[in-house]
Amino acid sequence: LEFRRVLFRSQVLDPYRCRDVPGRVEMALAFGYWGGQQIELVQPLGYADTPYHHALHEAPGRLDHCAVLVEDIEDLLGRRGLHAQVLQSGQMPSGLRFAYLDRYLPGGLHLELIQAEPRSLAAFAGMQALSRGWDGREPLREIGRLQADLAGRG
Repeated sequence: LEFRRVLFRSQVLDPYRCRDVPGRVEMALAFGYWGGQQIELVQPLGYADTPYHHALHEAPGRLDHCAVLVEDIEDLLGRRGLHAQVLQSGQMPSGLRFAYLDRYLPGGLHLELIQAEPRSLAAFAGMQALSRGWDGREPLREIGRLQADLAGRG
């Protein structure tokens, strides 16, 4: 089992909407890999009423959502008539856009649609590369060190 985490200490989602109402969300994120599968840990910060807070209270320790990469979220939602099922949507500071479809998957899991820019896809690939052959040291790495860590693998 290889699971090395890369940490984003605080991210503010802007723009962000929950049930089509604008809001502000701040969170800490950690990413790791189990083989080829990315695992995301989300820690909501602050007191905003968000699906992340609800998940912690309603189903602590359980899987909340699964994600897929898509080319164009708006196009997909429109073609499939899924706008009414969007629980929350927003954009990360990196430019990555997302939308969660409310309880879309079996077991009541949300489906996260991710429209990632090339920069985000490169970061995902870098994080996955670092998780391969990890020696167990420094399990938590700041995202700002990703480029230096990758260069050091050389």
